[in-house]
Amino acid sequence: QLTDTLILKDILETSEGRYAFIDEKKMSYVVQEGEWLEKVFVKTIYNNSVELQEIDGDTTIILTLLP
Repeated sequence: QLTDTLILKDILETSEGRYAFIDEKKMSYVVQEGEWLEKVFVKTIYNNSVELQEIDGDTTIILTLLP
């Protein structure tokens, strides 16, 4: 299951928008809103969390930054 393998590492806000740094096992990704991360759509990047939508459209995943 994706929720067990995805970890939100950081969020960076620039003049170009917000970027989320997400780790999945041994891979690291940098994504923006509206992009795809494998089989999930990056729906919204908030100040300390990211909302992802699985390709089936029915499952929403919320990743939260840990302190």
